Amino acid sequence: MRYTHTDGRPAGEQSSPPYGDAERLVTALAVYDQLTTAERRALFENMFAAMLQYRRTREVEHLTRSAESVTVTMWVRGQPGVQQAIRDAPTDPCPAEDLVPVDDVIRMLREDQP
Repeated sequence: MRYTHTDGRPAGEQSSPPYGDAERLVTALAVYDQLTTAERRALFENMFAAMLQYRRTREVEHLTRSAESVTVTMWVRGQPGVQQAIRDAPTDPCPAEDLVPVDDVIRMLREDQP
């Protein structure tokens, strides 16, 4: 038995990213290569969970939220010094008054994006 993609390409052969996205893909892969095994596992777990939720419900929002999460993660982790800062950050719980809603963080990051 031979596996192929739905467009007929042999299994394992990569498709070209959409025009203009090649540079972003290369950058994201470079960031991905710097992730630890645990970080890669968490990223995959979240993406796979979103796919399973979509298959169960057929609600596209599961996929779009996952795509947005991965996009933000790759962008944030790709900023100079961020990867190490995340790894060096204390893991103790912070005081409630220091918590910031995730939506606010994403909004702040989008404002800084080129």
